[in-house]
Amino acid sequence: GTAPDADVPERIVAALSSAFPYRVVGQILATELTIGFYALCSWRRRPHAPAGSQGFSFHRKTGLLALYWAVIGVCVVELFVVHLVVRAFSPRTAWILSAFSALGVIWLVGFVRAMVLRPVLVTASGIVVRSGVQWTLDVPFSAIQRLDAGRVTAPVRHAPACLRVGGA
Repeated sequence: GTAPDADVPERIVAALSSAFPYRVVGQILATELTIGFYALCSWRRRPHAPAGSQGFSFHRKTGLLALYWAVIGVCVVELFVVHLVVRAFSPRTAWILSAFSALGVIWLVGFVRAMVLRPVLVTASGIVVRSGVQWTLDVPFSAIQRLDAGRVTAPVRHAPACLRVGGA
């Protein structure tokens, strides 16, 4: 089972993990359903941070979301342009291509919404670094050598790895 305050992707993966003979099939389906959820059903939700954790996001400072929204805008324009061009030769093909393009736009919207609604978490035991539905990394405090606050600078070449947490 999952924790009562589990995130939507965690609940979907838990529900589908034993439903298929091959776990990877359940994971792929869970990812697609999660992205569909975020694209279509998440618009009034707040970022998920379980009880006892503090969430913070990196998307506001990086400009990454602006880039993704620009790509989504270009995809929408491309959808209409390709539809009009292909329709001159084959209306059926134009509608099929438009349907696939629309699904792609919906998928991208879900991908972006997941980045917003799944922040990095600081828990009692460590840091959970999440990037939407792409990946999650659990870092226990015992594995962190030091934390530096302030402006992030490039580490000295061949320096030991460290996790840098800082503001502007």
